Amino acid sequence: MNERIRVNWVGPQFAGHSIAVVNRNLCRELERDPRLLLRMEVPQDELSLVPSSRAVSFAPFSEADAAVVHEWTPGWGKPVGKRRICMQAWEYGAIPREWFIPMTKDVDEIWVYSSYNKECYVRCGIPAEKVQVIPLGVDESVFRPEAAPMRVGTAGFRFLFVGGTIVRKGIDLLLQAYVDEFTADDDVCLVIKDNGAGSFYKGKTFQTAIRKAASRPRSPRIVYLDRYLSETEMAGLYAGCDCLVHPYRGEGFGLPIAEAMACGLPVIVPDKGPSRDLCDGRTAFLLPAEVVGLPEQGTALPETVGPPWWLSVDKHDLQKTMRVASENRALVQAMGRAASERMRSAFTWKHSAEAVLRRLQSLAEKE
Repeated sequence: MNERIRVNWVGPQFAGHSIAVVNRNLCRELERDPRLLLRMEVPQDELSLVPSSRAVSFAPFSEADAAVVHEWTPGWGKPVGKRRICMQAWEYGAIPREWFIPMTKDVDEIWVYSSYNKECYVRCGIPAEKVQVIPLGVDESVFRPEAAPMRVGTAGFRFLFVGGTIVRKGIDLLLQAYVDEFTADDDVCLVIKDNGAGSFYKGKTFQTAIRKAASRPRSPRIVYLDRYLSETEMAGLYAGCDCLVHPYRGEGFGLPIAEAMACGLPVIVPDKGPSRDLCDGRTAFLLPAEVVGLPEQGTALPETVGPPWWLSVDKHDLQKTMRVASENRALVQAMGRAASERMRSAFTWKHSAEAVLRRLQSLAEKE
């Protein structure tokens, strides 16, 4: 095919949450590709944020070859496009029941961020050939080992957690493991960068529990950050720490995992879920994980096609692993170098955009 593929990309571009981060980074790369003509369609509340100099880029084609919808919650209307793609992660195993028919009948493809996410969809009855993996990435010009380190905490070894401090991301497990394993006599610090505490996760975070743990007598050091940090500042935060700890129960991809690794940090993560695509024993401390059913109370999920599930790791395994990391700085540094090489060579937004283009070309050729 010699004609350029016309694409409408539907979803937020200017917000601080991960969906908008993915949209703007992917669209930035796709706009540069001479094989595509890309237009973006943003939600009503973002129209005023569109720069006047870029108004044309945010005016969707009246006739497009494909429409990619990446927003929360997924809309099942019919945006203009000969082919319709739903880009949608899900972190709780069994998908919402109301998604099933639209996903099987109304879209040409479903794009997910990880192999694990695809396995979950297929287990729910979505045809495997319809689910395609589009890995996410990092901006390697920002997230790099040479980033100027942020001065945070006073300990010799700094653990870092980045993300919403919600149960799904395992912050409760991490906090308990940390205070059970270490005391004020240990030269360690846990830096917690909370995201969305005042917006999309408002009322659901462990902010109070974190502050309480930090104030207890003889508690190991805890630094809590909830202010907005730019990408450059986030890269400095990663560079100022030694090891990312992310004992998630459910993730679609885990952008902080990829960003930390790109900045030269090894990660402590479950050995199941999206980490399987990103990590191995050279780049990460992998925690044995098992698939368990979600508790019936407290998750507030919509009705799903079957019993939902997520991952579980043992607190004692996490404690031991954090202890090993804190006492083996040379090992941690070597793993961090391997982690950075892995991310920056295979998981950048350029790689993600190439994966998108391959799928769009495939769909165009089918026509």
